[in-house]
Amino acid sequence: MESRVIELTQSAHKYGNLNIASCGSEFFPPDVFGASCRKAGLGIPIIIKIDGLPNPVETDIPKDKKTGKPRWMFRERKWVREFLRYHNLYPTDNILIERIAKRIYQVRPENSKRFRPRANVTKSTPSSNFLSGTISKRRLDKLTTEQSLFPKQHRKSLDLRLNQSRPDARKVNILNSPKKNGSSTVDSLPYLKELNVKIIENAQPIQFAPNINEHIHRWAPYVQGFSALFVQTVLDQYRKIYRKPVVLDPFAGCGTVLVQAKLNGYLSTGTELNPLLQFIANTKLNSWDVSPRHLLKTYKEMPRNKRRPAPTFIKSTSQFKKPVLRNLEIINAGIASIPTHTEKQEKIKNLLRLAFSAILVDCSNLKRSPCLGYVKNKVIHESTPFVLFNQKVEEIADDLHLIQWQHKDFIHTESNVICSNAMAFKHKNKFDLAITSPPYMNGLDYVMNYKIEMGWLEFVHSQRDLKKIKDAMVVCDNVSKGLIRRFYESSSTYTNTWIEEVKANIKKNIVRRGTYRREDMPYIVHKYFDDMYKVMKNVVFCLKSGGRFILVVGDSLIADVYVPTDLLIARIGLDLGLKIEKVEKARERRSGQIRSYKLRESIITLIKKRQSNGS
Repeated sequence: MESRVIELTQSAHKYGNLNIASCGSEFFPPDVFGASCRKAGLGIPIIIKIDGLPNPVETDIPKDKKTGKPRWMFRERKWVREFLRYHNLYPTDNILIERIAKRIYQVRPENSKRFRPRANVTKSTPSSNFLSGTISKRRLDKLTTEQSLFPKQHRKSLDLRLNQSRPDARKVNILNSPKKNGSSTVDSLPYLKELNVKIIENAQPIQFAPNINEHIHRWAPYVQGFSALFVQTVLDQYRKIYRKPVVLDPFAGCGTVLVQAKLNGYLSTGTELNPLLQFIANTKLNSWDVSPRHLLKTYKEMPRNKRRPAPTFIKSTSQFKKPVLRNLEIINAGIASIPTHTEKQEKIKNLLRLAFSAILVDCSNLKRSPCLGYVKNKVIHESTPFVLFNQKVEEIADDLHLIQWQHKDFIHTESNVICSNAMAFKHKNKFDLAITSPPYMNGLDYVMNYKIEMGWLEFVHSQRDLKKIKDAMVVCDNVSKGLIRRFYESSSTYTNTWIEEVKANIKKNIVRRGTYRREDMPYIVHKYFDDMYKVMKNVVFCLKSGGRFILVVGDSLIADVYVPTDLLIARIGLDLGLKIEKVEKARERRSGQIRSYKLRESIITLIKKRQSNGS
């Protein structure tokens, strides 16, 4: 791959202007150079994949109005400052731009192996979809996909809020919160003292974003997942202790842990309650023997003369523009027409279904960052479904070719994901390592966030089906009140003194505030830990003596009450007979309620005690 090194300047930090003059005109396609302004005409854009950001960027390069020479910066550049913040880059640092295909480039720090922690970023901070801006219709046929720049979301200062004549209750509570400028570091001290442990500072990349550049992991976006690099670090850490570990992930998601285990030749198993994610993970794990040539041949032979109707229960006509929706229905019908008489045909069809699911949100009027929501003025050309689907299928074919060349010895290593509830499923096998990231105790709906893909792939057929899956999962704070009522009326629940103290403080603060989004929040918190107790109990049962249970989880601030989720999970481990080996702080987060309050994301390592020969 041809590449160029770019030195960062002050202008890159202030305005997002990357000085790409050192690349030279021969590094870019000649038709990428557009006029000085949008109205005068855009060049045909290139696609830029940005290390650390979830979405690629489409942009051209403007010319100077007077001289007609290139201005040597990308027209779309709002992504630049987020990229610099993510990698903590400064003026005089170098970044690398690589040409990985005719019109596709990749930008990353020159030394990408060195991790530079991102400052002041929360897990729930939206990652903007930095595609190009609104243009005239006659130019749309030159673009693969387009999205207007989001309007700037300037946060009003506290002074402006105070000056509002009639501030709402939520703003008043934020202004009066005793947790302003606080931190979990201080609030954790009593719990740490009781556990007799210390938190180790160990900053590392644990979010999903870097996976968009990783083979196989990039097949389907899953913003709630964690990074393959983190999983590899864990596997490397215990390589000498477990020569051929058998790996478990009770919250498999889209299969990051299991795919990485298979890349190392390790047997692995997972459970996942969401049928879409279970399908994605299994397809990523068990399609390594598919011929890239046969995949592309089947794709190219798909008919385009029929349509398979979009699901109606999820308001598809609102989520997609009519021409885009029509073309998605054509692709869906083409996939449905593929026969599955043989195992090979079924695997190819599943890969095409996975590719189709991966492009749906990008083709829609919505974004997922991390919650699913509508985007104003998002412009998508009617050909976008075909363009993105073609790119995704070719990407999968490229990865299959690489896997069959570099990891041919591990193609048939046993790996599978069971569509089941980790709170109830009993594993027959024993495991050396359990690595997982459970759902966080927040407002993120892990089911509704993927309703579009679940509907189109026909894993659900109604809102009732979605609710049934959501009610069975580890609880989040937007479940039905009836579910929580049935929980607190039940007597067979797990609890401890910390949980009861947190519940009592949340109750008291809800009364003090006078209003809160859920008055039953104390019981939601309690059910979360009861659910986690059930999952952990099943994991402990199937963990070998001397095996380790590693969890990535974040703590919370609820109704001005600090909830030490990581330490509570560690205490549950103690109650189940595990030993706390270490608690590490991977990164700092910010509370979604009180932005000045510092939270953390932690890695908890629990170990199952070895039994003596006499026991």
